Amino acid sequence: MRKCSRLPLALFVISCSFMACSKSKKGSSGTSPSTSTDEIDSSLISFAQSALSSATKTATHSDTYYFAPFPFASILDFTYTPSLSSTAAPPTNLQRYLLKADSGHYLSIGDSGVLSSSATFGTYANTLNKIVQVMSDSNQSSWFRLDSELHGIYSLDADASGNLSFASNRGSATSPSNRGYVVFAYDSATRLLQAKARYSYNLTSFEHSSTADASFPSQNYYVKDTGTSFILVASSANASPLTFVSSPIDVQMPKDFNPDSIAYQSNPPVAIKDYIKNSRADLEGATGKVQQDMDSAYLPQVAAIGDDAGTETAATTMLTTIESTLTAEGASLRYPKQLYLAFRKAALRTTLKSDGLANGTLGMNNVPYVYFTNASDSSGLHHPFMVIATYSIADKPNRLQDVRRPPGDGTTGGYADQHVTRDATLQLDLVKIPLKNYGNISSLTENELLATLNSDEGQKLTDDVFNYASTSGVGVAVDGVIIYPIENNTLVTAHSAAEITSNGIHVGQGMGLHYHGDGHSIQTNDLNLYNIQDYEGQKHPPVIGFGLDGIALFGIYEKLYADMEGYSQGLDTYGGHTHGDLGYHYHAHMYETTTTKGNTYTVHALMRGAWKGLINQIPEFWDTSKKEPAYSLAQKTTYVGKH
Repeated sequence: MRKCSRLPLALFVISCSFMACSKSKKGSSGTSPSTSTDEIDSSLISFAQSALSSATKTATHSDTYYFAPFPFASILDFTYTPSLSSTAAPPTNLQRYLLKADSGHYLSIGDSGVLSSSATFGTYANTLNKIVQVMSDSNQSSWFRLDSELHGIYSLDADASGNLSFASNRGSATSPSNRGYVVFAYDSATRLLQAKARYSYNLTSFEHSSTADASFPSQNYYVKDTGTSFILVASSANASPLTFVSSPIDVQMPKDFNPDSIAYQSNPPVAIKDYIKNSRADLEGATGKVQQDMDSAYLPQVAAIGDDAGTETAATTMLTTIESTLTAEGASLRYPKQLYLAFRKAALRTTLKSDGLANGTLGMNNVPYVYFTNASDSSGLHHPFMVIATYSIADKPNRLQDVRRPPGDGTTGGYADQHVTRDATLQLDLVKIPLKNYGNISSLTENELLATLNSDEGQKLTDDVFNYASTSGVGVAVDGVIIYPIENNTLVTAHSAAEITSNGIHVGQGMGLHYHGDGHSIQTNDLNLYNIQDYEGQKHPPVIGFGLDGIALFGIYEKLYADMEGYSQGLDTYGGHTHGDLGYHYHAHMYETTTTKGNTYTVHALMRGAWKGLINQIPEFWDTSKKEPAYSLAQKTTYVGKH
């Protein structure tokens, strides 16, 4: 929200992890809806899926009630047969295509950018690895580069011999040393793709050259399909006619995420050089910050990274102890143990399967550790937590290049003079979710917040469930990404500000990813935080996150699954309700509102902002220096580390 201050690297955290939208955004449109009742009409919280997915699951949830969504790693293996009937030429900026040769082969990307010529489909993976996005060249509008959809920081490049491959062009890896990308022109009459120039990538500054590589030997060469790969050839007679086939998977920017049709902002991106300060070694293993600061009683829960039978046994044992301890003190867990264990397992099984992060490693765990603590206060009462050590990265494509008006870098001057955030880096964060049931508030302002979105803007509006909210994170998703309020720091929705991707995510001035909206209820592409496959054969929507107040967050209610428990019970103004054995919990939901320009649109919310759970008695909840919830590694406390 605000521009974050720099902290010494020794603190093992970028304090800007969750800093979202820059103050330059005043004037963006968007208003909060007025809410005159305590319930949201059930018709607005039910999303009518237009058609069942064409994908076939190759995995099943182990439980029909306490379960989390399939991770992207599972989705990639789902059977998927694309419809490839439509074509488009010439290609259009920002649109996605498959590049097909007359042989029936398609240009495809493999791990580490390896290029192949392939006719294989049948899964999501074999479709996504063929999709490219057209990005216009700033120097010549008819030229364009080709970015991979599956591995978003990779662009099509050529070596000195004219061999084509995808190269990481916004990342910090030092190999290969001569990185860059080629820009092409396409002749729709001959269907030939011609290399017009090459731009290099500076591994010292992590920026692209603004002038073309004068030594590029394949300028004006043409693309040829060899049957196993694609290369550049000098003669058009040896080139392969190519067709740009429209992507069968729709990931384009939906209208509700840009209701005022704000134009695409061409500001240069923020250079990532100053933001790559974290590494996995800071967080993981015996020398990492988590284990170094941890009481020995909790070490068995973090003896291995990710999903592991040994750490699962240790975590289950600790959770059982916590339940007994609370019962003896006349208190209780807020939810059944099975819910916490299902969330834990799903988070630990989430791995990075899309190379779209500046300093990520394909296959790494998004959430290396989830453990339970049971510290007591000075009076002997226990305050247990579920602690989530996370990098706050999504396991799937981020699509940050699509955002119409991303946050600026917060420097002096107006938005037009600022660089914008189109890349993401690893964050090092430790999120603690209270396990003890501290109760719920009876009125909005009963929770005592050190600062709110509204107070941070000079109390411009009447306090409501949208602006009486943390100025940073309000929850955490099952993939480890922090959830922010629906509104940004200028008291408009991130939807109306056109600053989020089609899956409801973006980065702020700290280059850390966080959610501002729900991609599932606006897209039917099965590539979101949770998807329609997660509903089949289940009794309730999946658990997709937790509020920092300890209240669980579940997916939206779908009209296709009206027999799910709680479907007919409306949500209150906080986006939650109570039914069955779950107690009070949140759901993703939708509501209609209008922008300041008068355009009506639907908000697709994960969490509104204000917490229903009572937080006043939760120890060490706040980072008092920043007046924000304490969920970074700089805030190692009794309740997340020491016993």
